[in-house]
Formats: sequence, structure tokens, C-alpha cells
Amino acid sequence: MTSRPDRREWLRRLALVVAAPLAMLAALEYVLWTFDVEAPEPAPDPLVRLFDYAGLQKKLAGESPSRFICLGESTVAGSPFEKRMNMCSLMEQSLRREPEPPAMVNLASSAQDSFDLLARAKAACAVKSRFVYAYFGHNEFLHLERWALFKPPEPLLAAGRFLERFRFFRFMRRHLAPSDPRGTDFDVAALTDAQVYDRFEENYQALLDACQDTRLVISTVVANNDLGFPASGMTLRETWRAFGAFNSVPSTKSCRHCFRAGPEVNRIIRRLAEKNTRDNLLLVDVEDLAPTGRGFELFWDHCHPKPALHEAIAVRTLETLAAKGWTAKVPAPKHDLTPTELAKGRLDRAIYLLQFDPPSSLRELDAISPAEITDPHGPVLLTRTLAAYVLDDGPALERGLAGLVAALELPGRREGVERCLASGAEHSSCSPWRQGVILGPSERAELAARARGLGSDLLARLFESL
Repeated sequence: MTSRPDRREWLRRLALVVAAPLAMLAALEYVLWTFDVEAPEPAPDPLVRLFDYAGLQKKLAGESPSRFICLGESTVAGSPFEKRMNMCSLMEQSLRREPEPPAMVNLASSAQDSFDLLARAKAACAVKSRFVYAYFGHNEFLHLERWALFKPPEPLLAAGRFLERFRFFRFMRRHLAPSDPRGTDFDVAALTDAQVYDRFEENYQALLDACQDTRLVISTVVANNDLGFPASGMTLRETWRAFGAFNSVPSTKSCRHCFRAGPEVNRIIRRLAEKNTRDNLLLVDVEDLAPTGRGFELFWDHCHPKPALHEAIAVRTLETLAAKGWTAKVPAPKHDLTPTELAKGRLDRAIYLLQFDPPSSLRELDAISPAEITDPHGPVLLTRTLAAYVLDDGPALERGLAGLVAALELPGRREGVERCLASGAEHSSCSPWRQGVILGPSERAELAARARGLGSDLLARLFESL
């Protein structure tokens, strides 16, 4: 008869159960340490993934400090003319009248949100300049997929931070951990509107902190309150069939798919300006420059100003700077865009408007002189055809489809579309719109079937790529 192990034996066995794995892990850690595998690295600066802002800071430090620096999104970049014309280039034009005029350095770029701009602000405010100008707030709902991941409870995060110290853990994580599950669609990202605004306020405050030793000019932002938008969660065609219109979304309401500043943005900017009151911080409030009812007179689309509004923003900013004594009083600027440039911008934005408000897109296209449309068989024809489909205009759709089939037979056109589709339909060159914003899956399939019925597989594949 076998006797039961005594307490001492149980303790010995338990020690072996615990100690053996620990000894194996210690041995593995030693081997990895010996061969310098998965060496510890300093925690990455989250801003580094955006761009080399340390390199930008070094570049700015090597240039003349007789300048002013502009921060912003596509509005400050001057869309649809990019750096050619914007409120900053207009301010530079007027400031040339000063005895010692500052040069303008424009760090703005399209599709930036407040997190992106914080990195540029840190670089801009680490060097000397006359002042830094910041105008942003329209893109806070644009990159929500960055923040859509589930955040584990704090005990699990603490355990992860502890295990992160060991090479065997980093080695196993690199080879066994699942890939990053980001990719949540911007309109359904797992953040509430309040959380988005909280993040904007946090980033804006961080920008103010980074620039506390710099003359900083911050501005409220403006938007086209007269433009219509599809209903949230519905395609353009579904919205039209449900409501017979693309009713404007009031500026007092948040709109994740409108790509314009939500109602809290300007309130946050004003609140932070008051909270951070100091002698080297100026607020320029321009919201009243874009009253409801003048939207299409002042804007190309949802938020990009036409030249007259850029001029008005520049004038108000210059007046505020002069009143503070940061600049001399200078004449009001005037843009110098050529008629050809204006025509190109007008056509570009008329096509772009299709994704928001097809009737407005058609109205803008109808207002353009035929002489200004250099390629009537290209994006313009595609825009009119898609608008006809969305608005259930049968005769216009038939004409558009027939025109597209014929256009694809023009010299060079077929080859160009084939190259575009073969490249994976990179929409910066293949389509004026982001993929999926004009048509839903069933709608793409329906139009593709119509195209194949007309004998054009190429047109069908083009519809399927939209």
C-alpha cells in the first residue's frame, strides 16, 4: 500500500512546478540577452510616426527667423490651389510692405487632424519666428480608425508593462501576437462625439503648451452652412429616395461624414483662448465672416473658402496683429489667381461636391462655361452620369452611360483606365472621390450590370472600383 506524500514532499513538488518554468524562462532570457535579441528600445514618441518633426525642427532652425509660420489643414494649404493661394500667402503679400517683411513658411497639409498638427506645432514653436498662425478643426472625424481599438482594463495594461521588460515576452509577441485590428470605418468608429471633442481639446491644449514661449495666433474656423449632405449611414441614392433632398446639416449639429468642424470646435478654441490668456497669444474670431445663406458665394465646397473669404480672413488677422503691435498696418491683400487657375479650381470642386450634394454638384457644373471644361469626356461626364443614377434621372442616365461607353473608345482613354484599374484603382489618379462614398455595394453591382448590358466590361469594372 502506497503512503500519501507528506507535507514536505508536497512543498518540494510544488516548488518544482513553479521553479522549473521560471528556470526555463530565465535560461531563455539569458540566451536572448547573450545574442542581443529583442533588445529594449526607448518608448517611441507617438508623433514620430507622422513625420520626422525633429528633422523639420532642425531645418527650420537653420533658416532665417524673419518669418511667420502657418499651421493648418487643407484650408491653410489653399485647396484647391494648394500653396498657390490661401490666407497665409495673402498675409505675406500685404506684409511685404513692411520695412523688414517676414517670409511665410506654410506647414499646412491636407487631411491633417489636431494630433497631426501637434507634431508640426512642436517643430514650429521650437524655433524663432515673428509669429505662428494656426487655423484647424475640420478633420477631427477623419481619422477615427486610429482610436477605434478596445482599451483593456488597467490591471491588464499594468501586466503588459511589466512583461514588456523581458526579452522572451517581446520575442513571443513579435512572432505570435495578432496583427493590428485597426480599420474601423470613420463613420462608425468606437468613439462618441464627446470623446472626439475631448481629444481635440486635449491636443489643442498641448499645442498651446508647446507654443507658450512663442507669439501664437489661433483662429476659429468657418464652414459652408448651406451645403447638403447624405443622411448618416445611407448612400446618396438611399438619401434621395428617402427624403427627395440632401437637407443641410445645421452647424449646431455634429456630422461625422460632413468633414467639417463640429459644433464644439469653435467653442473649445474660444474657451482655451480665455483659459490660456497671455500676452503672446492672440485669438482671431472669423466665424461671423461666413453667415448662413452665403455658403456657395464664399466656399467651393463644405469648408474650403473661395478667394474673397480667404482675403477676408487674412484682413481680419492682419488687423488683429497690427492692433497688438506684432506687425505694421498694411494694405488689404488681393489674390492674383489667373482666370485659368480659377476655372480649374471651380471645375475640380464642382466634381468633388458630388459626394456631398449631387444637385449642388450639377448646379456648379452647369454654371461653368463649356470652354473651361478641357475634358468633357472624362470626370465631368462620369460625374453627370453618377448624379443621374443617384437622382433617378433615367434619360440622363441613359445618355451618360452611352457617352461613357463611347468615351472609353477614344484614343488613349481605354489604356489609361486599364492602367488605373490594374494599379488597384489608386483614387488620387483614378477617381475624384474616395472609394465607397458615391455608391454602395449593390449600387456598384447594378451599374456594372448596366454597363455589361451595353457591352462594356471596362466601364463595368470602373463602376465596381468606385
